[in-house]
Amino acid sequence: SPNVNLASRLEAATKQYGVRLLLSEQVASIMSTKCRACLRKVDRVTVKGSARPLTLYTLDIAEDATNVRLAKELDPQLRTGEEREAEDAARRWVRQVQVAEGDDAAEEIRDEETEHATDEAVAEITKEERMFRRVAEIFQLRRTVTPEFLHVWDGALDLYTKGKWKEAYSEFEMAQFLLPDDGPTRTLMGYIKRRDCEAPEGWTGVRELTSK
Repeated sequence: SPNVNLASRLEAATKQYGVRLLLSEQVASIMSTKCRACLRKVDRVTVKGSARPLTLYTLDIAEDATNVRLAKELDPQLRTGEEREAEDAARRWVRQVQVAEGDDAAEEIRDEETEHATDEAVAEITKEERMFRRVAEIFQLRRTVTPEFLHVWDGALDLYTKGKWKEAYSEFEMAQFLLPDDGPTRTLMGYIKRRDCEAPEGWTGVRELTSK
């Protein structure tokens, strides 16, 4: 199907741009405002089999040992040591409340209903703490992509789209100085340089992805 083909091409294109993830504008458009704000626009292209221009976005993730650890902690199936401690503390608090309210039987009788109710209370108490921790870690994963870099990148991409490739190349150089290992910067600089920093006649801000 067209959607499967597009997904396959975008997955392959991640290697061209040196990123972990590429999203189409259709996917970006259905994301929440907060999620969409975390995306970076990287190019506007056409893919094989379609003449319709497609805006591409990525979610920047720093690649280092610290982020490997953070990514593991973000796994919803994995509880960190701190989360286990928080849940244990919450469980003890629930039991103390039950005893203080005169629920002595609950202290002695651990039937399934009581256990389930306690688990629900623990989950509610720790839910916001876990969510805050994960949101904070998501932002930390993006810590290398500074507001200064994004400002320079957006300016460079705008000049590139408008066909002002000499000026765009200079701005991309500044972006590369701020974030030397950025894949999209390297990709567009290479594309511009191979064409002597001159946009082709009739340039519309859209280029063709030449490989699947």
